[in-house]
Formats: sequence, C-alpha cells, structure tokens
Amino acid sequence: MQTNKRKYLLLVIFLAVTFLMAAAFSYSGYSKSVQDCRDSGGTVTEDQLGFLAVTWSVSCEE
Repeated sequence: MQTNKRKYLLLVIFLAVTFLMAAAFSYSGYSKSVQDCRDSGGTVTEDQLGFLAVTWSVSCEE
C-alpha cells in the first residue's frame, strides 16, 4: 500500500512542477513581447496577464 501512496505523491509533484515550468515559459514569452514592443519604439496599449501567466495578451501601437 505504501508504494501506491508514493507513486501518487510523485505523480502529484511531477504535475505541479510541470505546470509551474509551463507558467514560467509563458511568462517569459509575455515579458519578451512587452520588451520587444518597447524596443521597437511602440507603446503597449493592452496588457493583460492571466492567472500564473497561463493566458496573456499584449497589443502594441507604433
């Protein structure tokens, strides 16, 4: 019975780490988009960042 609990715990930890890594990569894309807009001389007109950076959108006007 202990091995089933251990497998379940490892699965939960693996899924949590995977989700957090995906959120980190998504936030990286978001911040790069904002920085690219500013570097090109534009202004960020719409800047929405969802929970844990899973969903985001950036609008840029030059």
